[in-house]
Amino acid sequence: MPDDERHTRTVTLEVDPSSDPIRGIARDELGVERPFRGWVGLAAALEQTFDLGGEHPAGGPRHNEHGASS
Repeated sequence: MPDDERHTRTVTLEVDPSSDPIRGIARDELGVERPFRGWVGLAAALEQTFDLGGEHPAGGPRHNEHGASS
């Protein structure tokens, strides 16, 4: 993809350094938080944050650490 067509996104990760497995929150530019647990959970949270699975409504749903909507 040419550089002029790229769209950058900002995601903030808050990680509990003492947790095993990794646990934390991925927060997008709109402040929507997606808690995660484990590396697969982190990947899923990032996928949701980057809209890789479909459209993201403004102020979209919060998800628990298992990916369920709340």
